[in-house]
Amino acid sequence: MGKKTVIFLILGVVVLLLGIGGGVFVGFKFFSGGEKTAQKVLPPGPSVPLGSFTINLADPEPHILQLGITLELENDKASELLAQAGWISRLKNEVLLTVKDRRFEDLKHAEGVQALAQDLRGRMNALLPQVKGVVPIRQVLFEEFMLQ
Repeated sequence: MGKKTVIFLILGVVVLLLGIGGGVFVGFKFFSGGEKTAQKVLPPGPSVPLGSFTINLADPEPHILQLGITLELENDKASELLAQAGWISRLKNEVLLTVKDRRFEDLKHAEGVQALAQDLRGRMNALLPQVKGVVPIRQVLFEEFMLQ
């Protein structure tokens, strides 16, 4: 046997083993009917309506956004926090300041609306103190959303 034959034989065995390993991986990954990784779905938390808003957008031509917001909270202690005087007014102000910088094009698609909700959540949680080591607002929910 020549050196070339030995190299081709070794190379063939390596390729065969890689093919078998890849097939086993794909089989387990895509065709296993057993255990699937499930995301933990939390039950809805307490909610606080923030109200309805009509806001001018930052476009050269006039566009407005009408929206209704409800906040889903992490726990009842967060509800108690928001019941204290002044917090709702601060959160409403944050909504106005945040949305006023958006453009019509940003909010035409679902991705833009989701980005707005995440931005609002982050900015509101930055204003509020943590409750039991967690941020109080779990989600910003839009009850109504209309662009004009």
